[in-house]
Amino acid sequence: MSGGYNLPWFPAWGIEFDTPIGNLQKIIYKFNKIRPNNRWLLVRFDSVASEFHLWSTWISVVTKEINDAMIAKSVDVEFQRLLSGNRQISKAFEIVGLSKEDSCAWIISIPKISEQLNLELSVISRNSYSDLDDVSTELIRRLGAKLLPKRPMPSINGLKKMGIETKNQDFHPRKKKSC
Repeated sequence: MSGGYNLPWFPAWGIEFDTPIGNLQKIIYKFNKIRPNNRWLLVRFDSVASEFHLWSTWISVVTKEINDAMIAKSVDVEFQRLLSGNRQISKAFEIVGLSKEDSCAWIISIPKISEQLNLELSVISRNSYSDLDDVSTELIRRLGAKLLPKRPMPSINGLKKMGIETKNQDFHPRKKKSC
């Protein structure tokens, strides 16, 4: 990443389902039942553009959480709302939520501020990803999915879904919708 930033990996794991999602409610219900708490969520694979996208969303979410200024009633929904770049929760679900026929997703864990950020030094923990590896591995197993050896990067489809036009000739994001 340019600009001198050396961000650690955000606690997000790319997954691929054995088959494209047929029954969306079943997957969401299952994930909500097996996740450790509401700081874990599933989002559309192409809705996450970068580590910076995730960390900047996180900073906004925890700031709103601390100041009791969230629009959503839960931290996972607020994260999705801010990740989408949209004020409306229903529109955010359309942008970053899973859809029928999706074959890939991101499992995301939203770090708690007291564990991950030293407010005096503004340092993000380097262990925020690796500390949750066992939990994520179990969630992936229980969903019947497999871990993808990929990190977030922009896709044409994801950027279009968020209302971002790409006219820059030097920009070469993923072109395929699939993972």
